[in-house]
Amino acid sequence: MNSNNFSKGNILEATNRKLTKGYHYIIYFEGYSDNEFCGLMITHSDLNSNQKMEINHFEKVDKDNNAYKITFDETFLVLGKFIKSEEWGPFNKVGDLT
Repeated sequence: MNSNNFSKGNILEATNRKLTKGYHYIIYFEGYSDNEFCGLMITHSDLNSNQKMEINHFEKVDKDNNAYKITFDETFLVLGKFIKSEEWGPFNKVGDLT
């Protein structure tokens, strides 16, 4: 379990990227249980009332001035908080919201 190493707004990449698992990048929201956490999903789909994000929602670099893997790219936020399984990890921080 490594989700407790992250903060609200961190963008995570799951190790298990199967479509029904951690395929989409996850915005960490908060802890939930020992085996799960709450997160949001980002996507490139504008279906199902997904909300378009803006370039100013994303940090471009980390505190050491290294470029993040995930930044704005015509990105949409899927509305809703979702339970994410620790089994999809370990997770890596690949971006951050402002």
